[in-house]
Amino acid sequence: MSLSLYRSLSLTGCLLALALLVLFFFWSPAIQPQQPATLQDTLPAPSGVLAHALPDAIPPDPIPVGAPGTLGQHLASIAPTIRTAPGDASDDPLEPAPGSDASRPSKPGELRILWAADAPAGLSSDRDRREVVALLESYAEQQFLIPTFVPVPSRHDLIPALEAGLGDIIGTPLAPEYLSERGVEPSLPVGHNLEVLVTRSRTGLEIPIDLAGKRLALPPHSPFWRMAPGWIRELRSRGLADLELVALDAPQRTATVLDRLLDFQFDVVSVRVPRRGLDGLQRRGTTVHTRHTVDRRPSFGLSDRRPELIRTINAFLNHEELARRAHERYKSDLPGIQQRKVLRVLTRNNSTDYFIWKGQLLGFEYEMVQRFAESLNVSIEMIVVSTRAELNQALLRGEGDMIAAGLTVQNAHSIDGIEYTRPYDWVRQQVIGRAGDPARGLDDLADKAILVHKSSAAWRRLAAERELAGARYLLEPANERDEVEELIEQVASGQSDYTIADSNVAGAALRWRDDVRVVHEFKGEVPHAWAVRSDSPALRDALNEFLEQEDRSLFFNLTYGKYFHNGMLLKQHAPMMSRGHDTPGDLSPYDDIVKRVAAEYDFDWSLLVAVMYRESRFDPVARSWAGAEGLMQVLPKTARHFGVNNLTEPENGITAGVRMLDWLYERLEADLPIQERTWFALAAYNAGLGHLRDARELAAEMGLDPNRWFDHVEKAMLLLSRPEYYRRARHGFVRGNEPVNYVRDIRKLYRAYRNMG
Repeated sequence: MSLSLYRSLSLTGCLLALALLVLFFFWSPAIQPQQPATLQDTLPAPSGVLAHALPDAIPPDPIPVGAPGTLGQHLASIAPTIRTAPGDASDDPLEPAPGSDASRPSKPGELRILWAADAPAGLSSDRDRREVVALLESYAEQQFLIPTFVPVPSRHDLIPALEAGLGDIIGTPLAPEYLSERGVEPSLPVGHNLEVLVTRSRTGLEIPIDLAGKRLALPPHSPFWRMAPGWIRELRSRGLADLELVALDAPQRTATVLDRLLDFQFDVVSVRVPRRGLDGLQRRGTTVHTRHTVDRRPSFGLSDRRPELIRTINAFLNHEELARRAHERYKSDLPGIQQRKVLRVLTRNNSTDYFIWKGQLLGFEYEMVQRFAESLNVSIEMIVVSTRAELNQALLRGEGDMIAAGLTVQNAHSIDGIEYTRPYDWVRQQVIGRAGDPARGLDDLADKAILVHKSSAAWRRLAAERELAGARYLLEPANERDEVEELIEQVASGQSDYTIADSNVAGAALRWRDDVRVVHEFKGEVPHAWAVRSDSPALRDALNEFLEQEDRSLFFNLTYGKYFHNGMLLKQHAPMMSRGHDTPGDLSPYDDIVKRVAAEYDFDWSLLVAVMYRESRFDPVARSWAGAEGLMQVLPKTARHFGVNNLTEPENGITAGVRMLDWLYERLEADLPIQERTWFALAAYNAGLGHLRDARELAAEMGLDPNRWFDHVEKAMLLLSRPEYYRRARHGFVRGNEPVNYVRDIRKLYRAYRNMG
C-alpha cells in the first residue's frame, strides 16, 4: 500500500469517527441527574401506594442485613448511584445502566428486585419508603436469598426488564390490572393507596350535578371509569350538559397533571396518592375533594414462567404483617370479604392465640381461622391490637372483620353492635397462686389481691361472687396490655398474690412451669367463641357452619392439643450424654459426620455436637411439635432451600442444620468478634434472625452493647416477651427465655466437651 493511499484512508477513518461522535452527541438521550422530589411529585398511575413509598434511588449492591441501622445508612448513601431517563415516559428499548446489576445474570441464592429509579419519594414519608424495602427483605430472608435491588431507568422499563430476564420480581408495586394486561402475573395485594378527585380552587363538586359540561381526566384503570357512565346517564336524565371524559394516555407525575389542571386543559382530574399522603396533596390553586376517594391495592409483578416464586411470594404476602402499618377502616359482610379476597382478623400476640416462631406464623386461633379462610378461598390478615379491651372497639370501627382471640362469651354483658358465633370451646376459670401457697379455696384468700383485667368477664364474675358470698378477697386491676401468661408470671415472681386464668391457658402454663398451681376452680364452664359485627350476618353464619363442621374434628383436636396439651415446653433434665453412647473420647454417635461437615463450613465440631444434643438429644428421627425434624431439628421446607431432603438420615439432618447455621452466621457483620458472631448465630437459629435484630436494637436503646450477647443482648431478648417491648418490635412477640436458655445451654455443653477433649 502506497503512503498516499494509507494517509487517505487514515483521514477518511478519522472523519468517519468524528461524524459518528457528532451523531451520537446529538441523537443520544441526555442523562439527567436524579432531582429531589417535590411534595407534588407523587408516582403517577398505574403505580400503587407502595410505589410512592420507594426510595429515590436503589443500591446496585445487596442491602446488608446484619447490623441495626444499616438499612437507613444505606438508603441515605445511594442517591448518586441511579440514572434516570428524561421526561415522564420513555419509549426507548431497555438498556441497563452501565455497571448496574441489570447488566449481569442472577447469582445462585440471589433475589433480583427490579426497581424504578424514577419513582419519587413524593408524598410518602420515610416510614413508608422503608416498609416496602423491609417487606422484600423479609421475603428474601424467609427464602434464604440475598436481596439485590436492580435499578431500571423508569417505571416503563420494569416489565421489559422482567421479560428480558434482568430481574426476578418487579419490586415497584403497580396496579394489578396494568400488570395483567401486559402479560405479567400480579402478586397478592401489598398495600393501599387512594384515588381522589381534584379541581381548581373554589370549585364545588357535588356528583354528578357539578360535573355537567366539565372535562374529567382519568388515568388508565381508574375505578372512576366504572362510575362515569352512571354519572352521564343521570346528567342526561336531568337535561344537563354531558360530562366529557379525557383519558390520560400515559403515566404522568402528579405535579404534571396538576399543572395541566391549572392550565384549564380539563376541569377535574383523578390523582393517586398514598393513604398517608392525602393531606400533602393540597396545592395552591387546587381543591382536593376527599369525599370522592376510592381505595387502590397494588401488587408486585412476576413472570408466569416462575410458578414457585409466585407461590412463595403469595404465601408470604398472605401472612406478612407490615410493621407500623395504617389499617384501613371499612365495614363489609361476607360478599365484600370474598370480593377483596382478604379476611381481616383482630387478635392478640401471645403464646397461644397468634405468634411467630422461627419465622413461622403459629397459634391456635391463627390455625383455626386460616382453615376457615381456605374454605372461602381468601387470605387472612392478622391484625394485632394493643389490649384485649380494644378488640371490640377496633371491630366496631371497621379495622377488622372478626375477632379470634380466645374470647369469653359475655351473655350478661352484651356489647351493642357485636355478636358471637357458636362456642368452639368450653373452659373453667381458675385462680392461680404460687406453688407453695397453702390456700385451698376462695375462703382462704381473705385480704389477698387477685390480679385481673378490669375489662374482662373474670373481673365481673369475681366481683359478683364476692358480693354474693361475702368473700373478703381484693380485686387488683391488671395492666390491660399484659397477657394472662404474664399475670401468671407476676404471681410466680411474688409481684402479685393471685390471678385468674381460663383452664386451657392455665393448663398450658402448668405444663412447663412448676412454680404456680391452681388454688381454686369456679363451678360451671364458660364458652369461647369468635365475634363479628351485628351487620355481618352472612359472615357469622359462615363461621357457625365452619365451627359446626370442625366441632371436635381431627383437625380441631390436633390443633388444640398442639397448643394446650403438648408437652414440648416441659423442662428436660436428661443427662448431658445420650444413652447408648459410652465410647471414651467420643462426644456423640455421629462424631465422624460432624467433623467432616464442620471442616467444610469452618465450625468447631464440638460446638455443633452441643447444638445437636440440645436440639434432638442425638435422636435422628426426633420431630418437634412444630414439624422440625432430625438431629439438628430443621423444618423440611427450610432444609429443601439448602438442597437437603430426608432429614431423618443422620448426615442429611446434620448437613441441613450446619448449612442453616452457616447462612445465619454470614448474615451477621464480618467485623464482629468471632465468639459474639457465633452466639448471635445460635440465638438466631433458635428464635429467628428477625427477633435477634429486634433484641440488638432494643439493647442499643437501653444503653447495652448491641455487639455482645451475654449480659447485653440477651437481656433485651428477655424483654421481648413483654408487651411494652414487643409491641414496638418489628417482629413482635418472642419467648425470650428460650433463645437465652438455648445459647447458655450450648455454651455450657461446648465448654464441657472442649474440656473432655
